[in-house]
Amino acid sequence: MLLPFVTVSIAVEPLIAAVAVLTAGVAVLLWPVTGHDRAVVTFRSSTGNSESRVVAEVADTAPEWHRGLGGRDALPEGEGMLFAFRLTLTRRMVMRNMSFGIDMIFLDSDGQVTEIHSAPAPEDGSSSFERYSGRAKYVLEVPEGFARSQGISVGDEAEIRWGSGEEAA
Repeated sequence: MLLPFVTVSIAVEPLIAAVAVLTAGVAVLLWPVTGHDRAVVTFRSSTGNSESRVVAEVADTAPEWHRGLGGRDALPEGEGMLFAFRLTLTRRMVMRNMSFGIDMIFLDSDGQVTEIHSAPAPEDGSSSFERYSGRAKYVLEVPEGFARSQGISVGDEAEIRWGSGEEAA
């Protein structure tokens, strides 16, 4: 009795297409959103009575988003980290390897404040995977209490001025 041969064929074109899509996806995550390493974020209250300014380091690639402020000892007043994303979506932020508290200010593509969270330092000084969510294209992390002390609230407007190194300051 002869056994029939089983032929296994792999469609090469769909496999190549899948690899190309995967490679493009990885490239998008590693390609900077802004191409800048610094930004100045200026807030104007919805009443127009006050203005606050933050000089921020820009995190605009997947590795930078993941690392964030983790591993640092502190964040000086007037400084922050601006997470820049390609689209306005619901963002969920966590505090990895953090030893100090921060405020997270969520901004839409027009710079309007959509959400503010005050996140205390994790008790053990390592990580808190509590999720802080808001709809945003940008998330600015600043020292804890900054938003309240500067009178920043949901609905306020922020202007982002992009730069590199000292030119943003």
